[in-house]
Amino acid sequence: MPTSIRIQRAHDDGTQTLGTLVVQRDGRAVAAFPCLELAWRGNENRVSCIPPGRYLVEKRRSRKFGLHLHVQDSDGSQVDGRAWILVHGGNRHDQILGCILPGMGFGDAGGAQILRYVPASGCPLYVHASAEHDAPGYDLRPESAPTNG
Repeated sequence: MPTSIRIQRAHDDGTQTLGTLVVQRDGRAVAAFPCLELAWRGNENRVSCIPPGRYLVEKRRSRKFGLHLHVQDSDGSQVDGRAWILVHGGNRHDQILGCILPGMGFGDAGGAQILRYVPASGCPLYVHASAEHDAPGYDLRPESAPTNG
């Protein structure tokens, strides 16, 4: 199994969602980063985290964020009802417009570190719901992630 990323959400307080972003290579964790997203608000563009599911991330570059990751639906299209969901550095929920902010520790923007683990061709991203919305013992295997749509 090649590189994949999974986000296990731990807590949504109505303002922000805290979780852990884990990079796996051949089924083994090679790096883990705390991550910050907006709270769940019905998948509304620019104000909500994305729903649990299977996505694709690809590297991209912009003037604003430099090199970062672009989250797309598993078929490479924009996520349904959303546009330009990115994985980039940042520290606070008020710096997010629906993106995912990985760090070296909560309160520490370290988003660039994840880029060294993602192949140029991109890789799958699996987003799992927070404990508040999950049954106990949520399955983190890639095949357990719900499909989008």
